[in-house]
Amino acid sequence: MRPWIGNSLIALVFSIGVPMLGLASNSQQYSSEQQFEHQLLKIDEFWKQHARADSFVGQQELNIHFVVISHPEQADSAIVVSPGRTESYLKYTELAYDLFMQGFDVFIIDHRGQGLSDRETAYRQYGDVADFQYYVDDFSQLIETQVSPLNYTNTFLLGHSLGGAISTRYMQQNPDTFDAAVLSAPMYGIDFGNLPKWLVSGLSSVMSIWDSWFESQTGYAFGQADYQRAAFEDNQLSHSKVRYEYSKDIYDQQPLLQIGGPSNRWLKNCIAAMGTIYDQVQQQKTPLLLMQAQLDTVVDNAAQDRFCQSVVDAGTACEGGKATVIEGAWHELYFETDPIRSQVLDLTFEFYAKHRK
Repeated sequence: MRPWIGNSLIALVFSIGVPMLGLASNSQQYSSEQQFEHQLLKIDEFWKQHARADSFVGQQELNIHFVVISHPEQADSAIVVSPGRTESYLKYTELAYDLFMQGFDVFIIDHRGQGLSDRETAYRQYGDVADFQYYVDDFSQLIETQVSPLNYTNTFLLGHSLGGAISTRYMQQNPDTFDAAVLSAPMYGIDFGNLPKWLVSGLSSVMSIWDSWFESQTGYAFGQADYQRAAFEDNQLSHSKVRYEYSKDIYDQQPLLQIGGPSNRWLKNCIAAMGTIYDQVQQQKTPLLLMQAQLDTVVDNAAQDRFCQSVVDAGTACEGGKATVIEGAWHELYFETDPIRSQVLDLTFEFYAKHRK
C-alpha cells in the first residue's frame, strides 16, 4: 500500500505541468498508467494551488461536502461531476486533473451517505437514502450556490452510475441548466443477475417496512455487508490494476469514506426513482451522450438502451440515437485502462466542444 500524501483532502488532482486551456482531444495529454506514481508525487502542490474543499447544509440538515478545482483566472466553462454509489471526490483525483487540463473549472459533490458527507443513519456503513429526491435537492443546492453565481459561458454535466441517475432526475426537473451532459454507465436499472426485478423490488419493499418496524431506520439488503476491500483479481469494475488499487488505498487509509452494501430502503427508493426517470423522459431536454460499458455487471445495459430510445422517441437528442458502447469496458469507464479511458475522454471532450456557445 502506498503511503498517504498529506491530509485527508490532499488527494484531489494530478499535476504534471502548467494546465493547457482549450479543448483539444489528444490522448497524449491525459494522465497515464505508466506515469501514475510520478503524478501522485505532485498532488499536494496542485491541491494547494487550485482546490477548495467546502460543505453546505443540505436536506435533513446533513453536511454535504464538495470540492471546486478552479483556474487562477476563472475558466469560461465548468463541469459539474456527480459520482457513483460509494464514491468520494477523493477518488476522482485523476479525472479532475484531466478535466482541469482541458481548460475547465471542476465541481465534484460527495452525495449524502457517502464520501465525506454526513450519513442518514447512525451506522455509517449502510449505503442508505431516505428519499431519492434528497440526492437531487443536494445536487441542485450545489449548483445554485456554487456554480450558477459564477455565470459560466458553458456549464456541462458529467454523471457516473448512481450519479447518472441523480443527474437525469435533476435535468428532468431543471432542463435549462446544462448545455450538455455526459453520462457514464448511468444507473437506469440494476443488474440483478438471474433474479427477476419484480422479486428484488418486492423483497426490498417488504424488508424496508420490516426494518422500519424492528430496526432504528434500515438494514442491509439481502446478501449485503460492511465494506471489505476486494482483490483486483476479483473485481469487475476496472481492468486497470494501478487505478483500481489506488482508489482502494484511499478508502483503506481514510476509513470514514468506507460504506458497505445498499440498504433495503436505498434499494426500494432507487428502484422507484428509476421508474420515475422513464415516466418523465419527455422532460429530458439537455443534449446527452450516454456511454455504455459493454461488459458491465453493475447496472443494466438494456435499461440504458430503453432510455435512449425513449429520449429519441420524445424528440430529444441522445447522441447517435442510442447508447455509445465502449467495447471491452467494465463499469468504471473513467478508471479503465489507458486505451479505453482515452477513448472515453476523447468522446467526452468532443461532445462538450460540439455544444459550446
